[in-house]
Amino acid sequence: MAACGWLGALTGGNLRQRLCSVFLTRYHRACPTPGQFLDGFIATCTHDPTVSAVMLVIKGCFLALCVTAAQAYSHHEICPEESRPPACYFSEHYNIINTVLCRTFRDKCFPWSMYRNPMFPSRTDRWIFQFEKIIAIGLPERSDRRDTLTLTATVNNIDLEWLDAVKGTEMHRKAWPAHWNTGKMNRTIAELGNWKSHINAVRRVIEAKYSSALIIEDDADWDVALKDQLQMLANRTRALSNAGRNESLWTTATTPTHSPYGDEWDLLWLGNCATPPAPADAQTFPGEGDQDHYVFPARGGMSCLYGYAITYESAKSLMGWLLDVDEPTDFAISKYCNHFRCIAVWPQLIGEHKPMGPLRKDSSIKEGDDGGFRQKGQTSMIVHSAILDMLDKYGHKGRWEG
Repeated sequence: MAACGWLGALTGGNLRQRLCSVFLTRYHRACPTPGQFLDGFIATCTHDPTVSAVMLVIKGCFLALCVTAAQAYSHHEICPEESRPPACYFSEHYNIINTVLCRTFRDKCFPWSMYRNPMFPSRTDRWIFQFEKIIAIGLPERSDRRDTLTLTATVNNIDLEWLDAVKGTEMHRKAWPAHWNTGKMNRTIAELGNWKSHINAVRRVIEAKYSSALIIEDDADWDVALKDQLQMLANRTRALSNAGRNESLWTTATTPTHSPYGDEWDLLWLGNCATPPAPADAQTFPGEGDQDHYVFPARGGMSCLYGYAITYESAKSLMGWLLDVDEPTDFAISKYCNHFRCIAVWPQLIGEHKPMGPLRKDSSIKEGDDGGFRQKGQTSMIVHSAILDMLDKYGHKGRWEG
């Protein structure tokens, strides 16, 4: 512990002992890099009840900024990978401090969009999310959804790559999966289009050689604190991979981790509408309000594709799996997870937004109810909707009230 001179000079004895204990456990070294220091600081702040939360937040905010900024300028230790933007440490510092505040004062989280980097906004945020590309699938004629999602993403400093969805009626029968409608259930033409839309998105990842991609549908919504949630999810997925290495699907990594989520996963199911009960040993992290999120291996029983992440390598196996299906796409991917390494989070981080207006707008697959009218938009299981937050800021709140 004496080797970590800069840590000893800037912290008290008791706090230094607790932090070094975390470092030794996590990194097998007493003197961490500045990036590891911040990670350990959060762990100590959020899990050590004997330390005053107020003292930790005050000391941590200044200490984290001073130490890591100085180290980053002189040694560039915060962003060791050559592919990472040189300004990434600015956004990381603000995000980590905000995470400490959120975890300490659970109902006092600040929207992460406040911390956008004015120097390199698009490049930095791609690394913030740690997905090289975010692909949004939507029918061209549903311009209402594309307008809403584009503005919401822009407000949250997210870059989207739009991919036109496919209508089943526009597909030649020779392009249908070999076993489509050969089983007991007759699949709909709309389900066929949904399958083709998602397989096109997976193919885009392969063709463009994206290292990873988050695929969402055009009615997706998320919490304004999504960036903080993803950071906590990354910690839990790494822990989950380490805990499951004795299982046949999870093998010990022989190369350094290149993703904050670890390298031992094929699909992260971030947006779903049904999951099996979380196992007793599931990893957890706190969400907004009193809501906790459970992170666990997904092995079937999942449905809905509001949002999921894949890598370049796993895109190949997923596309191969989807080449011939006889069921809805989400059911097929759920079965894929019986054979590959999938991780699910529940409650979901990405949900389905139901907009204000006629209920027939809810689905692009079904016509819906012509008689109903929703007075206010809503997103199930999302506490602070990014879409509703955007509408409050830019959508003339109260215009249609009274």
